Amino acid sequence: MRTRAGALLAVLVLLLTACGGGPAPRAWASDVCGAAGSLDAAMQRATDHLTPDRGDMAQTRTDFVLVLTTLEKQTLAFAHAVEKAGAPDVGGGERASTRLVRRLRQAHADFARERRQVAHLDTSDPGQMGRVFARVASSLKARGDGLADPLTAVSVPRLRAALRHDTTCARLRR
Repeated sequence: MRTRAGALLAVLVLLLTACGGGPAPRAWASDVCGAAGSLDAAMQRATDHLTPDRGDMAQTRTDFVLVLTTLEKQTLAFAHAVEKAGAPDVGGGERASTRLVRRLRQAHADFARERRQVAHLDTSDPGQMGRVFARVASSLKARGDGLADPLTAVSVPRLRAALRHDTTCARLRR
């Protein structure tokens, strides 16, 4: 009898833990949009003062490296925040959360690669530096526009609706 009761209890615990338990869509959206807002603010702060100085290419390179380092760290922090929020308790929630984290980790890796490229630029060749800076700046703009708005990575209707209604995410879309 004890074995049967123990087995029944184990099945009930398994069923209860397997059903739901993740955050509601609006709670998840609030966490995700808060992290996106932090990334957006860091991107703004990091790039606001970035003005290439042809007279001091070494300082320009250093400034670019600092921007890319900041973005690398903030993108990873965003991925950690999404992981910490957990998979939202909706159909497709796990997949949506995983996809967003994967996208953020890819951006993190891209920022790291670009940071290494910029750090090793020859400051005596302003033409090469200008081409690399232009490519990186263009990449940053395109990636930044997409990363700051989680809506671009989420296709689950209930999650999209929650993200659309979150005030932080609404500000990011402007």
